[in-house]
Amino acid sequence: MTAVNSMEAGTLYYGSVDASELIYDKREPITFDGEIHRFRFDPKNEASDEIWVCEAGIHCTTFSSSDTAISSDYPYYLREYIKEATGADVVFVQGAELAITSEKENFEPVGTGAEAEAKGLGIALAKKVMGISNEVALDPVLNIKMHEVTIKADNPIHILAVREGILNSVVAKDCTDTMVITEVGYMELGNKVGIAMIPGEISPEILWGGVTSKEDSWTKTSWDFAPMKDTAKIEKLICFGLTNDQIGYILPDNDIRSMFTENEEINACSVKVGSIITSA
Repeated sequence: MTAVNSMEAGTLYYGSVDASELIYDKREPITFDGEIHRFRFDPKNEASDEIWVCEAGIHCTTFSSSDTAISSDYPYYLREYIKEATGADVVFVQGAELAITSEKENFEPVGTGAEAEAKGLGIALAKKVMGISNEVALDPVLNIKMHEVTIKADNPIHILAVREGILNSVVAKDCTDTMVITEVGYMELGNKVGIAMIPGEISPEILWGGVTSKEDSWTKTSWDFAPMKDTAKIEKLICFGLTNDQIGYILPDNDIRSMFTENEEINACSVKVGSIITSA
């Protein structure tokens, strides 16, 4: 309500820049969105600060698992650097980040201590965002629709994590089945940009293409869905991951491997989560 009551007139711009050298995909097939995207709101009132919404699919994992610090990782330093340099307020949104982390060889840590890599990556990404030169003004158009989805959970480790409060997914009993209740969404901005709103960490190839072939897949079956970017009737499609929910990893059905050999499978609620979310 506070945000609604303080709305201001202004212009919304969209632009992006290549940041692929800062991104590393740990899981084949190697597919990811190499851009960092920015929505920049320029208020008509010159006394008000700009607002930037930035999106990139890069896990916040610059801290070692042995560190005891609580941190918002590199997005904090991205935000602080931009704020100090431009005065803009920044919101960072994760994209399709399944097994995507940072390419640490291509940025320099800043300072010393556990936060040096987070600060280095945040500043490197901030400089990228500040250098965006291809932005376009968006028409004052906002379309959005949400859709509830139920998924039959068949991963006992995931169910246990929810039951013990490690994950806060909504789970309900449907007769003898355990159902994860979540939602997906789609938003269009300015007739140019579409945003797939995904309630977890989705495999980038589901969005951009390149899902493992039948011959090379774990289950020796095919993935019979077109990439989301090809089905969205929009000039540019991006992804807001972890939107309104975190149901875990969202993998193509044909490439869900053994949970004893792969990290992502441990936290996939269903072997059919990919097709269910994609269909929805």
